[in-house]
Amino acid sequence: MCYLSKLVYKKNVCLVGGSPAIMDTNLGSTIDSFDLVARINKHWPSPSAFRHNLPTEDYMIHNGRRTDIFFHSGHENTGGNIKFLSQLEGLKLIMTKRRRDNNSFVRKVVRWSRKEQIQHIFLDRTLDICREIVGPFEPTTGFISLHALLKMNFNNLLICGFDFYIDSTAHSSHNPRKERDLVIRSCLKRQNLFLSEDVLSSILRDNNLDKGIKNNLVSKHLKLI
Repeated sequence: MCYLSKLVYKKNVCLVGGSPAIMDTNLGSTIDSFDLVARINKHWPSPSAFRHNLPTEDYMIHNGRRTDIFFHSGHENTGGNIKFLSQLEGLKLIMTKRRRDNNSFVRKVVRWSRKEQIQHIFLDRTLDICREIVGPFEPTTGFISLHALLKMNFNNLLICGFDFYIDSTAHSSHNPRKERDLVIRSCLKRQNLFLSEDVLSSILRDNNLDKGIKNNLVSKHLKLI
């Protein structure tokens, strides 16, 4: 993780998740204005954009263009194939979970990144820590990316494009509440961590969340605006 630490040190970083809610934010230019843009799996262009029948340019209005840091699941179908990776603008670093079998696709990614002179990191230690936190569930790539970046000494971090699977039952093997709680705790502790409106809205939909915590999170969002 040494390279990631150096890359984000004192930088303004934007972490973009794959939630379809981002398609109504017009955040594209804001995302691209950050020093570094980190993304998760193949949500660029997002399959949800095509379900909305949106042209690529319209999609960029909400999601931006750049990808400096890419967190990859290690699976071709969810993380994106080599052709997909080669289309990412400005890619400097790709990180993958190390699977026990070190699958052939991951080896292909490593060879490709060497050839393209793009730094590659295995997220072994971070994955182990995240598994301890969310056990017996499997941590999502989103949770791993959050955990990795929140340990770093960045200048500011904007989190957008996360809905914590609030309207989905497709991720029963994961624990999205842990992902959400990590964001809330970190946001309350750090002055330089901000939430976009789509992320904030997803969190505020939880009626069990303390009103004081909600007000604190809203104020952090208003500072960003």
